[in-house]
Amino acid sequence: MNRPSQRQVTQAIADATRAALLDLFSSTAEQFYYISLSSTEEAAVPILSAWSHEALKKEKSQESIKWSSSDSPYSMYGWDTHFDAVHEIFSRLPELDGSVSEQDWKEEYEFCFSCMEDALAILDREGLFGTGIEREQCVVIAEVVPPDSSNTDRALRLNPAAALVEWLREAAE
Repeated sequence: MNRPSQRQVTQAIADATRAALLDLFSSTAEQFYYISLSSTEEAAVPILSAWSHEALKKEKSQESIKWSSSDSPYSMYGWDTHFDAVHEIFSRLPELDGSVSEQDWKEEYEFCFSCMEDALAILDREGLFGTGIEREQCVVIAEVVPPDSSNTDRALRLNPAAALVEWLREAAE
C-alpha cells in the first residue's frame, strides 16, 4: 500500500467536506456559525460537524454546547455518504497507537491536522463559508478533541479576526 501524499489527503478531505456541506446547506435554511473538522490525538479520520443559530436555539443548555462539535445535531454529517474516500486514504496512513515512537506520532499528528487545516483553507478560498461580512459570521476550525491550544492556533490561521471574537472569549484554549 502506498502512503498518500499530503496533497492527496488534503484533497480527499476537501472534496468530502465540500460535498457534505453543500448537501447540508441545500437541505436546511439555517445560518451556520461554526463548522468543524475534528479528530482525536490518534489522528483518526476527521469528523465534520456544524452548528447553526437555529439548531442551537432548540437546545436547553445552549451555553455549554455552543462550541461543542460532538453535541451538534449535525455532528458526523456526511460520514456515511461523503467520506468514503477519506476513510480509504486514512487506512493507508500509520495508526497512532502505542507501537509508534514519540517522534513518529508527532509527525503523523501534525500531518493529519495540517491536511485538515489545508482542506478547510481550500474551501474558504472557494467561498464555501461565505465572503466578506457573511464569512465573518462563521468560525471554521480543524480541531483536536479533547481540545488543546493547537485548536486556537489553527482557528487564528483559518478565520478573519472578526469571526473569532466570541469564540476566543468563550471557547479558546
